[in-house]
Amino acid sequence: MALKRNKKNHYDVTFIGSNLSQLFMAYHLRKTGLKVAIITEDDKLGGSSRLIQYKGHFFDQCVQFSPFHEDGFQNISQLFTDWCEELNHSESEMIWQTYDSGKTQEFVGFGNEKPESFDALESTLAQRVYNNYNFSPGQWAHRFENVDLGDIYTLQMVTKLEVEDGQISSFILNGAKNYTTTAVVYGNSLKEIKRLFHHDDLGSKLISKFAKIPAWAAVHMFLVHESLPEKLDYSYLLKGSKTEPCLGRFFQEQREDQIFNISRWVSYIPYDLADDEETAGQALRDIKKQIKRAFPELHEGIQFERIYLEPNALSFVEKLVSGYKINKINNLWVCGPGMSPAGGLLAEFIQGQDLLLQVSQFLSEELAGDEGAAKPVEELSQLASQ
Repeated sequence: MALKRNKKNHYDVTFIGSNLSQLFMAYHLRKTGLKVAIITEDDKLGGSSRLIQYKGHFFDQCVQFSPFHEDGFQNISQLFTDWCEELNHSESEMIWQTYDSGKTQEFVGFGNEKPESFDALESTLAQRVYNNYNFSPGQWAHRFENVDLGDIYTLQMVTKLEVEDGQISSFILNGAKNYTTTAVVYGNSLKEIKRLFHHDDLGSKLISKFAKIPAWAAVHMFLVHESLPEKLDYSYLLKGSKTEPCLGRFFQEQREDQIFNISRWVSYIPYDLADDEETAGQALRDIKKQIKRAFPELHEGIQFERIYLEPNALSFVEKLVSGYKINKINNLWVCGPGMSPAGGLLAEFIQGQDLLLQVSQFLSEELAGDEGAAKPVEELSQLASQ
């Protein structure tokens, strides 16, 4: 599908969402000279890998229980090398504790009383190693904000994707402005993708399958305390008899000459209830209730709190999407949580590398006849052959 690249309202690649795999791809594709757009409904890039500010210092907002993947680590490490920095990794034992019978003790499982959110918790609770990095995941995302990724649209949304001859030809931003595009990489929930297309573009059968995808939203809580427990080596699963579990961990972090006592917590709610304020509010109240029950002395000394709702935290879609593609749309790729059986943040860089090769191959072929795209096509061909 030939499109004129010199049009002011045209992008070679459009990213809907800004997860780490998309930022990884945007960085490399932009380096070839392509016109790139990143469109996110969030106020910052990176999804749950985001920094917040407290007393003039930056902190990761969300707790990350992510497994280690060598391939993904090598991909993000190479970026830090490009940025004249070095990313290092170390491991510590993951010990899960819970609060029961008036005391904290080792968590040994749910028995026959599995919570509703068990599918969202299962892979995390199976981990026995906690991964540490000299640059935190929030700093990974922050580094991307300081490099050229193309045009970035925050707090904005794509409201429609127009399809011609089996390919996306254009998108509408905020229900008003129209842009043409050669390729699209979608990183939001597949349960919501149907709203972007006309019904006939995807078909009833595929739309029905997407609607049934098991998906979870995450409610994150960041707390600053006056003090912390004596031991900081534990990860905690806290649960009442009528509440969903929350996972968390305590941290002591230094910024310049100051020490900050921090905890980060997460609980999962069904994706379909993410927009329900009462459900999200109840999840937050339950987190606070369980912290107070297990650590009453710490609860009274909370100095600061920040809440973040991550709508597209986890979904299980790898069986519905083949090779990151939706078969009916030739120039659309999808990525994000649930697309990789490996799971975790580093898996997003594995996704990013896989997708980079696919999209580069596609674009090198699509732009081959465009005289103004000779340099990008050459560099895309090199990326596709790696």
